Amino acid sequence: MTSRIGSKASSPQIFFHCGLGKVGSTWLQFKVFPHFQQVYFLRGGTIEMNEDLIQRKQADRVLISMGLDQTMIEILTRFSAFHPDAVILLILRRPESWIASQYRRYLKNGGYRTFSQFIDMDQDNGLWKQEDMNFYQRILDIEALFQKPPVILFHEDMKRDPLGFVGLLARVVQTDVELSTISIEPYHQSYSTQQLKVMRKIGGWLFRGQETPRSYRNPVIQWITRRSRLLTSYLFMWIARWLPSSFFNPEPLIPETELDEIRKRFADNWTKCQEYPGVIRL
Repeated sequence: MTSRIGSKASSPQIFFHCGLGKVGSTWLQFKVFPHFQQVYFLRGGTIEMNEDLIQRKQADRVLISMGLDQTMIEILTRFSAFHPDAVILLILRRPESWIASQYRRYLKNGGYRTFSQFIDMDQDNGLWKQEDMNFYQRILDIEALFQKPPVILFHEDMKRDPLGFVGLLARVVQTDVELSTISIEPYHQSYSTQQLKVMRKIGGWLFRGQETPRSYRNPVIQWITRRSRLLTSYLFMWIARWLPSSFFNPEPLIPETELDEIRKRFADNWTKCQEYPGVIRL
């Protein structure tokens, strides 16, 4: 007979997906993980809230997925106090591609900085820091917190074969999934370079004193404030669809020379990530 959580004999088997931004995390959370069978799935929430749900459910296998970027190690440190034997799942994307996608999301949400102001490769005075792209150090930090090494997967495998990647994840979590139920359509809409250029200009006019939507303790006010800002952004990006190309500055949104610098700077770091023993590839 299988012992269940809450008994003195065993604890649940916990899988924790660290949902880095811009690596398909939202797609996994909403379109993939809910279809995993024989596993209790928890999306978002707080460490303490999820722990309470785990104890109430008394499941044998649990999959938690939380969106974590710059707060990843802080959150995992708290989580490790509850489940030091958890299996951590981390999906990585090439640093230059990842930070470029983070920048595009920043602009979509009303940001106004140039790419070099967003991530400064000279003085490291940008909104995001160079250490945010040090993925190998994140792996080592996770390794130090838990009894088992993290499982590392790659965004490029997900893009190349989405359903194959879902099957791979299911095997890692030791569960079943009916692939015919999985939609491979992206969860978020993508926006053109022209639309993001317009939003960068508008963001400088409307949101210069506020890099990201302000946080409020009242969830209703928080929701209204965030949605109002997003709706404003979406309105201007919709208008930008109809503007002629001559209206836009021909300079690239993200200079290729800056991406090359990031690629070179983190080449060794990325190689270490790919060679890590916990890597699983398609």
